[in-house]
Amino acid sequence: MRVQVTRSGGFAGISRRGAIECSNEPDLSALVDAALLEAQQSQDQNQNQNQNHADHPLPDPTLTDDDGETEAASSYSERNRAQQHQQRDRYQWNIWIGDEQFEFPDSELPETVRVLAVEVLKHPVTRPTMDGDLDH
Repeated sequence: MRVQVTRSGGFAGISRRGAIECSNEPDLSALVDAALLEAQQSQDQNQNQNQNHADHPLPDPTLTDDDGETEAASSYSERNRAQQHQQRDRYQWNIWIGDEQFEFPDSELPETVRVLAVEVLKHPVTRPTMDGDLDH
């Protein structure tokens, strides 16, 4: 099974890519299996959370309180902007394990997947192939 990783973002905004063919690395097979399971579970949890947010949307920011103010909406907006600013220099991870693709912000990357991703980045990719896959 082939594992590919692209880590982008960070302070300098530099992308790093790595790829490894796990059939050539038998010691990694247990780690790959565990990372795949953890990535799938994390993705399922995120989808469930997103569905839950869709079922319970935020209050309409155009609604006003008794004084005609939209304080709650503006407070939420300010917190959201502050969180985005704090996250700006974080990494974004794109991971392909076999045919499955996963995308995680750094703060949500499952630990076993992180261990695998860091290991894969030790095998840098130097150029893309004609079919778009990454190759050494």
